[in-house]
Amino acid sequence: MYSAMQAFRGGYGSMPDVVLLNYSYVPRTIHVKAGTPVTLYNADDVLHSITADDQSFDSGLISQGASFTVSFDQPDQVANHCFVHSRMRATRTSWLPPPS
Repeated sequence: MYSAMQAFRGGYGSMPDVVLLNYSYVPRTIHVKAGTPVTLYNADDVLHSITADDQSFDSGLISQGASFTVSFDQPDQVANHCFVHSRMRATRTSWLPPPS
């Protein structure tokens, strides 16, 4: 299993939640608490995007070495794809924590 941490060993700054690498989202599935920012980093040498299948968000083109951060305020599960490379697919699930 490949993780974002393996791609950034020895790096500086904050760790991205998802890495675009070898024409894949790493990891392909991410679970986040609603309202938590999710950062994607493009480690490939080509342009990529992350676009919700339901069109609820679209990163636009993300160039090599660039990142995109988005927050999901409502609990849901959304399939995502790269509009440049249609075989690139991922799923994001956001949830609300139980009341305290």
